[in-house]
Amino acid sequence: MDSNPRFELTVLFKDVIHHIKQKWGKALGDDLSITQTRLIYVLQHDGPQKTVELAHRLRVTPGAITGMADKLTKLGFVERVRGDDDRRVVMLHVTKKGAERIEFLKATQMEVIETVLGDLSEEDMRHLKRIFTHILMSDSKKE
Repeated sequence: MDSNPRFELTVLFKDVIHHIKQKWGKALGDDLSITQTRLIYVLQHDGPQKTVELAHRLRVTPGAITGMADKLTKLGFVERVRGDDDRRVVMLHVTKKGAERIEFLKATQMEVIETVLGDLSEEDMRHLKRIFTHILMSDSKKE
């Protein structure tokens, strides 16, 4: 059976992502997903956001953002705030607890990255960056 390099790369890429997710979950010791973590980070970094804006930014559906916001609100990491001018507009804000969580996550992220990429040479990392950037740029031109 002939091997297909593109298929092999796809399988390897999925395996690497799975490996990183496992390391991330183990390091955090809780049940927050990477996307939920990114949602908190975006709110911390960029300020309050509407559901639709977050969905576009995180490349998920608005419904997925609503579900994540429900969970993160229950955990005390984010809050929903209605607009003063239009009460139909709901903005998601990071709470103090959420901001503290992001600081913890930044440190944890660096540990996970070091664990996963620590054995790569600077040259290998430059190649990966170039390749990933090329894939993303090439794909965005097709959309």
